[in-house]
Amino acid sequence: MTIIMFFSISSLMAMTPADKDEYERLGLSQIEWEMIQKAKMPKSKVYELLKCGISITEYFASPWLEVRMSEDEWVGRRKAGESSIDIKNQGTAQGGRGP
Repeated sequence: MTIIMFFSISSLMAMTPADKDEYERLGLSQIEWEMIQKAKMPKSKVYELLKCGISITEYFASPWLEVRMSEDEWVGRRKAGESSIDIKNQGTAQGGRGP
């Protein structure tokens, strides 16, 4: 428990006011912002994901693995307007993809 509190406190201490302004401006939660920082995701990637409607939490769940496709293909299909459910259902209907 102490270790968890230490990491939470150290994460908060490492966050600058500019960081807080940035994640609030983008509509992100503190947890999502910490995920981005921990993964060292470039801001351009964050903007790209948000622009095409992919939440940070959804992205870090790696949904493309479940439907057995590449990350680029999955992101491309989301950019084209497909929802995660549409992609999953289509993959399952094709037989080769999906759990």
